[in-house]
Amino acid sequence: MNFSQLISSRTGGISWLSAIIGILLFALLSLFLTLLLPGRFAHWSYATVAINGVAAVLAIVLAPFLLRGFDQMQKQVTRQSSELRSLHAIDGAITATLDIQTVLKVAVKEVTLAVDGELGALWLFSEDSAWPQPTAQAFYNLTPGMQILLTEQLGSGSTDLTRRTGTTRRGQGLEETWKTDRVAATLRLRNLIVVPIKQQDTVLGIFLVGNRGGALNPLFGFSDEDQILLETISATVAVAVQNAQLYQETKRRDEILRTLVARTGDAIAASSDAPLLMQILADEAARILQCRRVAVYAYEPEAEEFVPLAAHDDQAARDETGQGRTLLEGFFGRSLPRAVSDLSPAVTGDLPPSADTPAHYVANAPAALGLTSAEAAFLDSPGYLFVLRSRDRKGIGLLCLLDSAPRLRLPDAAAFARALAAQASVALENANLFTELQAAYDREKKIAETMQNRLLPDVPASVDSIEFAHKYQAALGEAEIGGDFFDLFDLGGHRRGVVMADVSGKGLKAAVQTAMIKYTLRGFALETPNAPGHVLARVNDVLCSSLSSHDGFVTLFYGVLNTQTGEMTYASAGHEPPLCRDANGTASEWPASDGIALGCLPGADYEEQTATLAPGSLLLLYTDGLTEARAEGGEFLGSEGLLRLLPPPTLTAAAAVESLYTQVADFAGDVRRDDVAMLLMRHVAG
Repeated sequence: MNFSQLISSRTGGISWLSAIIGILLFALLSLFLTLLLPGRFAHWSYATVAINGVAAVLAIVLAPFLLRGFDQMQKQVTRQSSELRSLHAIDGAITATLDIQTVLKVAVKEVTLAVDGELGALWLFSEDSAWPQPTAQAFYNLTPGMQILLTEQLGSGSTDLTRRTGTTRRGQGLEETWKTDRVAATLRLRNLIVVPIKQQDTVLGIFLVGNRGGALNPLFGFSDEDQILLETISATVAVAVQNAQLYQETKRRDEILRTLVARTGDAIAASSDAPLLMQILADEAARILQCRRVAVYAYEPEAEEFVPLAAHDDQAARDETGQGRTLLEGFFGRSLPRAVSDLSPAVTGDLPPSADTPAHYVANAPAALGLTSAEAAFLDSPGYLFVLRSRDRKGIGLLCLLDSAPRLRLPDAAAFARALAAQASVALENANLFTELQAAYDREKKIAETMQNRLLPDVPASVDSIEFAHKYQAALGEAEIGGDFFDLFDLGGHRRGVVMADVSGKGLKAAVQTAMIKYTLRGFALETPNAPGHVLARVNDVLCSSLSSHDGFVTLFYGVLNTQTGEMTYASAGHEPPLCRDANGTASEWPASDGIALGCLPGADYEEQTATLAPGSLLLLYTDGLTEARAEGGEFLGSEGLLRLLPPPTLTAAAAVESLYTQVADFAGDVRRDDVAMLLMRHVAG
């Protein structure tokens, strides 16, 4: 609160402060006059009265002048403090962020408060329209509706505030102009000051600060000091705006560069074929860098030459029958007879860039590669040459980005060219590795398929009164050969060993484990033909021993079937139970046999069960490729679904197994996510 406010706050306009100052003045003046007069008059009563009277009059006259001086001093201190606070707040906003909107919000608030304004607005204008259009704005103490209305008036040119005169406008007593001044009328302004935000001779925007005032709250117009303060802050904001715009433009260009690199990377990641990958990269590089030609070579270390992989030529793209097409055909028809070690330092990147030439930039590509114009006619231009290297720094290719345009030597173009070369190196190396892995995979898959086919037994159509049928189908798609297998072997007399198993793992390793398990089980089964639980325990111990190379586990069903009576004694190592449909059409699971998967725990015991396949019944042994068949909606078939699909026992074993497989395929939409193995037995009625 200033002194004038203190004074006006008391009844009669006299505050306690003015009274104190008056009393002090009276006392001082009385003492001064008493000491000034001769001593002989000091004791006269009339003289004392006269002295005190004069002192009182002087105190009354001088007190207002002293109060006004104190008030002006206080106002000056308050203004200086407000100016410093405003400048400090704006400087803090500029230092803390380069976001234009944040700077504008802080600036308009602090400017309004610094000059004791009631409301404030700030606009930045575009430069490409007849009437400047606001591109950024900030307000203080204005409702959203007022903000919209005022901005619309500025943008439509209905007010002279947007005329770029570059001068400050001040006005007071504006209520007389409300009929003609839409801005003043809209905001009900009585006092207004508008200051341009200028950078040299360019007007970037305006500050607007106003007061509404009123009969009960009269406000004076803005002073010269207010104008100087606003113009000072305006210059500071102009610099901040330009810095923020420069930062945002740099950030925008950097984001565009990253987006383009990511887009190229996504295209590259979509394929593993080296020529296709490099063609995508060449086309994208030409489009983004706007260079005339792009060439990509793969390095053949044995022949010490660069083999053409992909190229882009603007002329060929525009006219496939012209000279550009001829050059493009010549590119693909000629390798570059150069070793990586023979390339110049400018190409390999060992030559440091100069002040005006980026790294890897050459004035003539054929000369930098040590080639004649005939050997490298397609490359006859200046541009960037990069040796593409693997992770162990071996040369695997060459990337050429060529054009005579000056823009190719700009820092942004150089940065993108380097990023593109790094990406091309990774993509080409990954494609090479994929090719090698694919070849190794194909070899392994072929061996695994051969082994697995050899492991499948020759299943007789029937033995005694039992018909047999089987089905094995590997998963669709790119899955490796799995470890599903079944077996049927003679144990002497009317006994047959029946096996259905699922070995964890895929590929050649699973095939090797399958062979080992198959023949280990056969050996133990021949020693103890009537004890399937004992056989599984011995196989389990072998798999769990330190001498075994098995890694994983095996679910396995093993039974000893009497082919005359249909009786079977069996044991299970965590495998799915057999499913049976009897002569009456009833489908059910055979009693479960408890036992953990093979290879998990040494010394495990396996319980035996006995059941009979009655005449007119069929029995299915299977792997989880059937029960885990999934419909398009994600629903699994499960053991209950498989029970429902079991064919009637009136079908032959061969017809029944084909019928069942067809139904499962229909359920899963002919998409098999796992291998399928089935062994079906049917007891023929006598």
